[in-house]
Amino acid sequence: MGIKALVASSAIAVCMTATAGIAATVHTSFDFTGPNNSSLGDTTFTSGSGLSVDVSASRERGSDGKLKPGTAVLGQYGGGLGVCSSVGFNQGSSDCGYKRVKDYYSYYKQKWIYKTVSADDHQVDGNNPDEVVLFDFGDTDVTLKSVTLSFIGYNDQFSFSFFGDPDSATPTNFYPSVDPSGSGTVTYTFNQTWTGSMFGIGATGHNDEFKIRSLHVKYDDDQNQPDPVPLPAGGVLLLTGLGALAMRRRASKG
Repeated sequence: MGIKALVASSAIAVCMTATAGIAATVHTSFDFTGPNNSSLGDTTFTSGSGLSVDVSASRERGSDGKLKPGTAVLGQYGGGLGVCSSVGFNQGSSDCGYKRVKDYYSYYKQKWIYKTVSADDHQVDGNNPDEVVLFDFGDTDVTLKSVTLSFIGYNDQFSFSFFGDPDSATPTNFYPSVDPSGSGTVTYTFNQTWTGSMFGIGATGHNDEFKIRSLHVKYDDDQNQPDPVPLPAGGVLLLTGLGALAMRRRASKG
């Protein structure tokens, strides 16, 4: 083997060592549709790439997105994820239960007449209280690419929360009124780069209501990459010596 071939092969070995540990960027989606179940509760979803996200429901304060205590149970439906925030809803059913409210006063019977109404819409809605679905990716930082919402009306908006500190009840960034621009099933693409491990999609407006159908993210997958194999010290010396020898031969020919 000639000097040039030896130098080239040694350089290739160095390059392979330097690039062996580079992580691959993976794009993946989570499908949140399923059988109707208003009492699904906190659930872990796994994408096709094997990435997991813990999903839960909460209430939020419309002014700053701070998470509030109170009943909020994640539900899953054919159209995606929703939230039941009423007390005493029908466990395992597709609705959030019913309650009796005053309808009118009967002077004939001398008492109030009550009627039965739905206790809460099983969508993500801002109809007192403001509801939010939280997505926690644990130790993995992901970049949000898009979210697909269903049952969007012409005037529906959603809130977005970014938690720079996942242990804080108050998001680092909060946008109460994001316009998905459309109706029916709408995919909203995030134009700004949001990279972290915890996010919230909710509703703060009285007339805002929808379901969360899917979420698309990207992340660096370094778990399946081979560990870099360092070039032995002798290999570095060999490469240096071969380079010097090649320069010497060129000088002698000149």
